[in-house]
Amino acid sequence: MKDAEELIDHILYLEGVPNMQRLGTVRVGETVPEQLKSDLKSEQEMVKLLTEATSHCAKVGDYTTRHMLEDMVKDSDKHIDWIETQLETIKQVGLENYLSHQIKKDDS
Repeated sequence: MKDAEELIDHILYLEGVPNMQRLGTVRVGETVPEQLKSDLKSEQEMVKLLTEATSHCAKVGDYTTRHMLEDMVKDSDKHIDWIETQLETIKQVGLENYLSHQIKKDDS
């Protein structure tokens, strides 16, 4: 949501009109591994889209937007790494052990 808000603000700043009618498909997994795989696919698609947009910005000389999109790619890459780590951990220790380690007491 933070990225979407930043993009909308930037489009409005450039005096454009953001199109929020064309929303992507919401994917929901029935299990934790399915949800992680779904999230991974979404992040990978986002990186592809952002990379294409970054290339377009470079062609038209919009370096402000290009920098903003490059930061979003870095953020998505971190998410991809985290998700892949979670999936590998599930594979190595099993789903039950993985889930048992996800239960944490809040610091508050």
